[in-house]
Amino acid sequence: MKGYIKVIITGVVIFSLGLIMFLVVLGLNDWTFSPKYEMKQFESSQNLTTLSIDYSAGVIETKFYDGDKIIVEYPESSRYTTKVTEDNGTLSIVSGKRHWYDVSFWTGKIPKAVVSIPNGLVLDVSAELHAGVVTIGDGTFGDVTLRMNAGTVNFGNTVCEKFQLDLNAGAVYVGGATCNSLVTKVNAGTAEIKNLICNDIKAVVNAGGLQIKIDGVKTEYTISVEKNAGSCNLSGQTGSTEGKKIDAKVNAGSLDVKFIN
Repeated sequence: MKGYIKVIITGVVIFSLGLIMFLVVLGLNDWTFSPKYEMKQFESSQNLTTLSIDYSAGVIETKFYDGDKIIVEYPESSRYTTKVTEDNGTLSIVSGKRHWYDVSFWTGKIPKAVVSIPNGLVLDVSAELHAGVVTIGDGTFGDVTLRMNAGTVNFGNTVCEKFQLDLNAGAVYVGGATCNSLVTKVNAGTAEIKNLICNDIKAVVNAGGLQIKIDGVKTEYTISVEKNAGSCNLSGQTGSTEGKKIDAKVNAGSLDVKFIN
């Protein structure tokens, strides 16, 4: 009988603690698990050269349109804010941060933010992703720099000067890229780059996986490979075309490079 009473008391204590935690979390979420979002709009007023994206939650995409100013449409609620600023030629978009008690991030869907860029405007793109989803639409850019700690980034057909990727976690997909140089460093996570046209390729894989499909002829490239562990399907060779090169270093994980032609 005494054991039965102890079980009841234990159950009551656990239920009470759970109820208290539920009320605390509900209070931190303004007593609702379904916040109301309001779409806001920012219109650029400066001559801009760089687009900087720092995202920790939510979804954001870029697209080109017939217009003369960059327009950012973004969601806000009592729990989620986005900061859009322009200074010294840089348009910065910083999303709200994700907290452990923000239940709405898990139970609800944050409306998508959209960056509309005038056709013909060539911007440098610098993106840092901690969570969420970033989609960069088809287009021509200056230098593209991406640093990822989590989340997903999708690129369309991208034309740029230099493409630099630093991946610590998450997933990156590039539907196509034409650039003068590609520099990738994969510490974890996965990256796939398709239909790549590039003469200067550097790839470092410390963990995770990197897949590259090159639109070119393998015999034209001078290839150097340093492999300490992991897997790599490349081997060293001297290419037939001056200036075309691939430098690969694999410490762990996998590097898979294929040639379309």
